[in-house]
Amino acid sequence: METPSNNFIKLIHYPDLNAVECLWLEDTKIMTDKQYREYVLEFAEFIKKKRPKNVIVNTKKFDFIINVTTQTWLIENLYPVYAELQIEKHAIICSTDFVAEISIEQVLEEEVTHPFENAYFEDLEKAKEWIAKT
Repeated sequence: METPSNNFIKLIHYPDLNAVECLWLEDTKIMTDKQYREYVLEFAEFIKKKRPKNVIVNTKKFDFIINVTTQTWLIENLYPVYAELQIEKHAIICSTDFVAEISIEQVLEEEVTHPFENAYFEDLEKAKEWIAKT
């Protein structure tokens, strides 16, 4: 089940997997830091509304470099939502942009105490298979 999207992000709910997906789109290459933060907060609200146990962040087309300040902001603003909802699995669909992918990995490495399983995948179907396994 999809929600309305914009040029940067599409939020998708998979009730059968008890999961949500944050699909970042190609236009992220023209996104500003302020817009990135706004869309992360929109994703956080979507998660609170749907209350999943699993999250997929699809960065395959993500083309935005997350600066260090925003990496810290992300950890402080999104990870508490994950903790509140007791997210169990966090799947990352890897970006084709190496520099953008490094900034995403740095965010995940910063939060070494996260209570959820974290895994990287090349495609959505493999991520869904992993989430479906209990």
